[in-house]
Amino acid sequence: MSTHTYKYCSVMDSEGRMYDDIKELLQFHEIDGKLGNDIKLALSEAFTNALVHGNKLDSDKGIEINITINNQFITADIIDEGTGTPDMLKEKEDPDMWQERGRGVILMETVADRVTFSKDRVTGGLQCTLFFNRDRYKKDHIADEKMSRAGG
Repeated sequence: MSTHTYKYCSVMDSEGRMYDDIKELLQFHEIDGKLGNDIKLALSEAFTNALVHGNKLDSDKGIEINITINNQFITADIIDEGTGTPDMLKEKEDPDMWQERGRGVILMETVADRVTFSKDRVTGGLQCTLFFNRDRYKKDHIADEKMSRAGG
């Protein structure tokens, strides 16, 4: 099992640094294809939510990302220092994908196996936890290989 921690200031430039760090981490662990893309998409959405909605781009506040990787799963905790609560997410939930707010959570829930929100005990901010089951992606990869061998 491998655990990695990253810390960022709540400024727009941090988005690019975070994305580069995650890309490098996934390459190091040879995580690519659909799993790699889903992780990058979900982490990017969670990070943007923490940056803009959680910390409100306050450069005095930080965002921490903790990623755990093993052979069965990958988890990522994205923790802000804002004042949001998990209940606030439910209040703003709207099934309209074209609205400005709410798409990020829907995207995360679409690509990750599980997404949870909780109050972080250390920062008092919101913690978004993303869970990816590697077995699901192995099955998808095997099915893709079979289809390509069959000419599909």
